[in-house]
This record gives sequence, C-alpha cells and structure tokens, in this order.
Amino acid sequence: YNRALAIGEQAYGERHPLVGKTHNSIGLWYKTFGKLEQGLEPALEQALEHFEKALRIGQDTRSAEVGAVLHNMGNVLWDLGRDEEARESYKGALAAKEGETHMDVGSTQNRMGRLLDSLGRHKEALPYLEKALDSFKQTFGKRHARVAGVLHNLGELHSKMGDQEVHSKMGDQ
Repeated sequence: YNRALAIGEQAYGERHPLVGKTHNSIGLWYKTFGKLEQGLEPALEQALEHFEKALRIGQDTRSAEVGAVLHNMGNVLWDLGRDEEARESYKGALAAKEGETHMDVGSTQNRMGRLLDSLGRHKEALPYLEKALDSFKQTFGKRHARVAGVLHNLGELHSKMGDQEVHSKMGDQ
C-alpha cells in the first residue's frame, strides 16, 4: 500500500480520490493487521491518521467513499474508547450515504445502534437497528447471517428495555 500511495501521489497529486482510497486501505490494514506488530492502540492511531487523510482528500464530496472512510474512522474511534467521536463519525457516514439503501448503509446503521446501546441510550439505538434490519433484508433477503445478526442485536436491545414480548418475537424470527 505504501508503494501504491507514493506512486499515486506522484502521478495524481496528494488530493486525488485514488490517493484517498489508498489512505483508507492503509487505515484498514493497520486496524486489521497492525495490532499484531505493535499493539492495538498505536495501530489504531495510525489507522485513524490514514482515515483522516483520506477524508481530507474527499471532504467536499457526499459519496459512498467518504461514507466508508467515516464508517471506518467510527470503528477505530470506538475501539479506542472515544465513543462520542465515533458517534459523530457514524453520523457523518450516514449523512454522506443519505438516500442509499445498500449494505454499507445497513452496516453503519447497525454500528450506530450498537454504539448507542453500549452507552445505555437504548431508545436512540432502536431506530438505527430497525433501519439496519430493513436495509439488510432488502440487500440479502430474510434468511441471511447479517439479518440474523441485527435481529440478535434488536432482541438484546428489547430485553434491556424490558420489552420481553418483542424480545421473544425477535427470537422467533
């Protein structure tokens, strides 16, 4: 990736969208593999640095690419325990993907719902998880592992909210 980054910057300049995509890929690499070499927190900080560079390159566009970078940043921020920053990043990702209904939108809605749930903000989490469920059902159909995962998250959320009847129905689905 570093070689691709150097070539891309030389060929297209530092602010080209392809260079931004490479920064995003480097960030994902650090999040996934960097922790094996140097410990989790330094790797996540490096991932965050690359996501921020990718975002600066695409800052003027509302696109799936910007949404993907913001989603990835949200994941890293959440891993670092920076929950409010993660929430803002997920909000930005959803705004960048506004009007879209593909699985990436569902993934961000699911992560936002799970984050809010983990913060004890159960009622705020509910609409995000419900939208994620709808998005995944549209993308994959009713009998898919991603749908089952969101149903599980919704069931746990309803249980925490004390709504055992809905929790039971979630289990039946």
